Amino acid sequence: MKAKLPDTSDLTLRKLQTTLPWELPYSAAFAASEMRHKDFAHALTHALKALGKLAELVEAEDRGKDALSALQAHKYIADLIICAARMSTTIPPYSVMDLESAVIDRIETKNGVWWDNGKWEPIREEQ
Repeated sequence: MKAKLPDTSDLTLRKLQTTLPWELPYSAAFAASEMRHKDFAHALTHALKALGKLAELVEAEDRGKDALSALQAHKYIADLIICAARMSTTIPPYSVMDLESAVIDRIETKNGVWWDNGKWEPIREEQ
């Protein structure tokens, strides 16, 4: 019998950002470090590792190996989102950005669209 999947229909990027569990124990040296950017840098390092793994899969695929599977890619793409959420709450000096709003703003700015009632709409210049 398959386990029932949890209902995640109400999990927004904002909720992920503000409720992300990050409870793995760190080394004593890491915990004792006084670097104000250590949590940000740690999440960034994990994001770079995920990008590296994706790059390895692409490189292997380029060389004729069947390496780029959805299962592998999904894992590392999810890691990137998790790391971005963590980084967004640990920006020195411990400011917290609204990641969901920042993502929407970035998409709007880069693509000439705006988010309106659950869908992207083109920005129309006034005539």
